[in-house]
Amino acid sequence: MHERFYTTAELARICGVSISTIKRWTDSGLLRCLRTPGGHRKFRLQDVAEAARQLGTSMAVPETRPAAEVDALSLLLLQRDQEGLVARLATTLGEGDAPGTSRWLVDLHRHGLGVQKVAGEILLGALAAVLTEAGDDFVHRRALRLAEAGARQLSLQLPPPLPGAPRALLAGGQGENGTLWLALGALVLADEGWERVDLGPAVPASTVRAGIGVVRPRLVVLAAAAAPEAEALQRACSAASAGFCLLPGAEAPAAALAALQRLARSHATPAAATVE
Repeated sequence: MHERFYTTAELARICGVSISTIKRWTDSGLLRCLRTPGGHRKFRLQDVAEAARQLGTSMAVPETRPAAEVDALSLLLLQRDQEGLVARLATTLGEGDAPGTSRWLVDLHRHGLGVQKVAGEILLGALAAVLTEAGDDFVHRRALRLAEAGARQLSLQLPPPLPGAPRALLAGGQGENGTLWLALGALVLADEGWERVDLGPAVPASTVRAGIGVVRPRLVVLAAAAAPEAEALQRACSAASAGFCLLPGAEAPAAALAALQRLARSHATPAAATVE
């Protein structure tokens, strides 16, 4: 999938200004652009957003007409409308649109949003909206699985870990939604450049302890586990000088992923740490 570029006319409609204003912004150096071999200006979304921040400009919604070839995602991003992004993704999840869910997550990241923003705020916010508004258990379960698949698809877009990267062991406990939290944990670690060894859901504590001895990870991530199980494995991690993170743990969902990110950064070199 190629990065989206915008023409001068498209940006004029998005920003609610004239074409001559867009040209003046580029000529003054305020707005970066690329030139085609024919001399035409092409713009990246992140450059436009940066110019808008510098100007303090709020982006206007363009007219709804066939000539306005601006996709909904780009409009919401240019308007910095996170609520709109969450609502749009919630609709996609609720409708059971698997390709659409993965495409939105990947596009959000490719348009410059970090993994924490995409997964911890937008995806989890959309999922919470679906689980709150839809009373159908089928819709709930389907949305959970689509969110998991979308997180894993986004992981595939990230660069592979470098040789010698720190290693993490991931395992799901016996609790509900372990597979979703495994996918989200793996996504955060992938973004931080970690090598991941994923044992999957419903892993017995004895298997995780054995894995610690074999893999010798710097970090162990346990997803959706009961308190006694988590406490036992936390002690095993402490004995092995490995960090430990329980997802979602005592944190709110978005805060849990942020806590994992902080732990991954602090534990990128050998040192013990614990997050619950």
